[in-house]
Amino acid sequence: MISDIIIKIINLPLFRTRKARMARKQKARDWERIQCLIRKLDTARQQLRIYKEFWDYSPDAFLLISCPDGAILDANPAACSLYGYQHEVVTSLNLADISAEHASTRAVWANRLTYIPIRLHRNSDGRKILISATVSYFIDQDRMVAACIIRPIIKRRSTDGVIDDVDFGTG
Repeated sequence: MISDIIIKIINLPLFRTRKARMARKQKARDWERIQCLIRKLDTARQQLRIYKEFWDYSPDAFLLISCPDGAILDANPAACSLYGYQHEVVTSLNLADISAEHASTRAVWANRLTYIPIRLHRNSDGRKILISATVSYFIDQDRMVAACIIRPIIKRRSTDGVIDDVDFGTG
């Protein structure tokens, strides 16, 4: 008996109209939320594109290094070129593999130095490269990461105008 009355009330034209209006309002609110999320996603894509262009086209060498173990997490194309490795190889290396001064390099992480005025690194063929580095630190997923900007210090011009890194020998 009561259920029959409820069904009759729900089927009244006034109730159906109000229910439909509420449903349209809810759909409009949902659509606004979707549009807001789409705008946020577009903004994030734009920021990622700008970051990627900065990373890929900068003439300075950038390395992201895990401080606890010295693993190279990422390297930009300029860093790959400076060290003479493909990206996949660079990201499989440890900082000890490219540093020619292991004890001094470990001291950089231990003391959280932010500017290294002079340091010797090694490229893929074993030649030493004199570099300067600026380092900033941040935490990513509970791991301390060092963001390094590395610049070769001394370059020489050969008689044909080609710029080469100064060779400090392989020893």
